[in-house]
Amino acid sequence: MLTLAVTLLSALGLVALIVGAVVVAVYLSLATPAYVLEAQSTGDALRRSWRLVKGSWWRTLGVLLLSAAVGGVLMLIFAIPTSVILMSSEQTFGSLVEGDLTVAGHIVNAIGSLLATTVATPVISGAVVLLYIDRRIRREGLDVTLTEAARQRAATP
Repeated sequence: MLTLAVTLLSALGLVALIVGAVVVAVYLSLATPAYVLEAQSTGDALRRSWRLVKGSWWRTLGVLLLSAAVGGVLMLIFAIPTSVILMSSEQTFGSLVEGDLTVAGHIVNAIGSLLATTVATPVISGAVVLLYIDRRIRREGLDVTLTEAARQRAATP
């Protein structure tokens, strides 16, 4: 009985740890755009991200999950042909299943991974930046500020 209780409590603790990590990760997901676009310090960018996400945590999580899913599909588009190429000739590329690739196999695998990452990373990063701008527009009225700045710039000779 004690073993069952310890196992259940350990599993509950692990679930709580994972849930807590996801909650914090979503709250801090906009820190990079805040750091880059607002030229803030690390601590200020983390606080800024927390404030921007506050009140729309579920929406932010949904957009992040959707962008991760799109990035995953894009990576699969390159991973599947790479796997097919590697499995086409075991003598040339080695065994992909056993993880015993030859130099040529490692080169093909690296090229496939490079292409997948090159395509997927900008999509995910772009989604995070658009989410950051969306949160600023909804929370702070950034669109009004940008419109006013454009009017002032157009009026100045």
